Amino acid sequence: MKISQMKNVVPLERKKEVSEVEWKKAKEIADYLGISRPTLSKLTHRKVDPIPFSKLSGMLQYDLQKVKEWEERNRTYNYKEA
Repeated sequence: MKISQMKNVVPLERKKEVSEVEWKKAKEIADYLGISRPTLSKLTHRKVDPIPFSKLSGMLQYDLQKVKEWEERNRTYNYKEA
């Protein structure tokens, strides 16, 4: 890019809000959901609506807020109608 063309370059705006992600390990999420780690692994790798995760430093890490959203979407209600 030539210097004459750089006059038209507009700097990107950065997000003003920086969200703090609360990363949790598999054991913590399994305990939170009340399930075993093998069950957590199955739910993480299922094809339809898996539990959201990221791979950080080679380990699966879970964003607690996204896990809570997933839990709300996948909650089943076991109750008898009155």
